[in-house]
Amino acid sequence: MAIDWVESIKILALKEIISKHQSSEFDLRSIARWYSKTFATPLHLVYTLPTYDVLQAYFEETYEELSKSEEGEIELKKIAEELSKSEAEREIAKKEKDKEDVLVHNMEKDCNSNNIKINEKELKDRQKKAKEKIARDKATAKMLEKALDQDSLNSRINLDIPVAPPEEEPQEFKMDFTGLDDIGDLDGLTSLTGVK
Repeated sequence: MAIDWVESIKILALKEIISKHQSSEFDLRSIARWYSKTFATPLHLVYTLPTYDVLQAYFEETYEELSKSEEGEIELKKIAEELSKSEAEREIAKKEKDKEDVLVHNMEKDCNSNNIKINEKELKDRQKKAKEKIARDKATAKMLEKALDQDSLNSRINLDIPVAPPEEEPQEFKMDFTGLDDIGDLDGLTSLTGVK
């Protein structure tokens, strides 16, 4: 089944957006959309205007915005430096950049493959340690099971488990109270109790 033309356009648009280097046609369409929004001109009419006028408006607006900040001024200097190069110098610079991109790509690829190797080694080490721990736990479980079986045959096992001493019962206190009559009136106590 063939992909319909709308799906094809979606695919092409997505390809342009996610690509690191958009095509010059994409750049022109993007500038046309900018012109349409900025100057309230229907998009289909923008394509009838002289390309020179549209591009001039775009670059003047872009550079004017850049000139309003310090970072933008730095960017403008880079643009001016790039524009002042000859075609041969640009070609050499492009080749150098391509070489750098390839080197960076290869380094990233090597790092990723090394990371995979390291991760595989780490995973194998962890699996080995886990197997060793399981084996130790099984051996311990067998020893405990054997010990419990021996205890069920009335043999004594000394597990050296500390036993808490038995708690002492609290002592009983007995208190006898003397009647208030025997005490007498102490600081008005009789008046509070009502006893005379």
